[in-house]
Amino acid sequence: MEVEAPLRTEFTAMGSTCRVISSAEPQLLSAAIDQVRTLESLWSRFLPSSDISRLNSAGGIPTEVSQETIELLRVSALAWQTTDGAFDPTLLPALTSLGYARSRTNPQETTELPDHVRPGGDPSLIRVDGCSVQFPPHLTIDPGGVGKGLAADLVANALAHKSGEGALVEIGGDISVAGDSPHGRWVVNIWDPTRSTPQHQVALTSGGVATSSTCLRTWHTETGLQRHHLIDPVTLTPTRNGILACTVIAGTAAWAEAFTKVAFAAHDIQMATSQLEQFHLPALLTDEDGNEYTTANWEDFEI
Repeated sequence: MEVEAPLRTEFTAMGSTCRVISSAEPQLLSAAIDQVRTLESLWSRFLPSSDISRLNSAGGIPTEVSQETIELLRVSALAWQTTDGAFDPTLLPALTSLGYARSRTNPQETTELPDHVRPGGDPSLIRVDGCSVQFPPHLTIDPGGVGKGLAADLVANALAHKSGEGALVEIGGDISVAGDSPHGRWVVNIWDPTRSTPQHQVALTSGGVATSSTCLRTWHTETGLQRHHLIDPVTLTPTRNGILACTVIAGTAAWAEAFTKVAFAAHDIQMATSQLEQFHLPALLTDEDGNEYTTANWEDFEI
């Protein structure tokens, strides 16, 4: 996705291209960039010193973490419950065993997991006591796209609050907006599943937009099989339900990102569309033949 608006600052963080758009003063824009990078240092599964890596390696021992990490865990557990497990942040061991252990932007950074962990689990069993967090012994967390969405939400809201100006923050295609756009609304391009051509535009005044695609974070195994990063929580293998991409508009970028996973956990695109309809979410889905499906209220946002 790409946003049409002036005053954009572009940088790299969280393994992604990031953009901050606002009329705020330069020092506040710089602080927003620093905030994104701080959240990356707390949440990256590729950094051994991050809160997430330390929790994943703790073997059930209580571990002191930041309040931002506690918020990430809260949102992740709530999203898992709300989507009935379609969004599942506990599948990291499956993802690494399939070949996605190294950072795509820095191959020197690798996810290291203890031998005792296993994919799946109940994130609602994570215990929080003040700043101390205790995982069930075999559970690990991958912030994934929800981490990017939540980071965009936190940074956009902080920037809008401090500056009194509207702000848009994009992290790896997850977009959060807060406050007024210079043009009255934020206009966002929705790209095709391979991110080569913008195909739609939507407009919103608040909330978030996120897209998940099977075409972007891919790799080949030693035997030549192509894999992607969207894991079926039942089979623990890359999803194969005929859906290439799903875009969702929601109240926050984190929720938009979580609900894109409903599409990939469904049996087929018709079921996925129906389930997203039940949540009254604007959504656009694309199948392997390039056919597009939308929920009823998508047209309320498309330009």
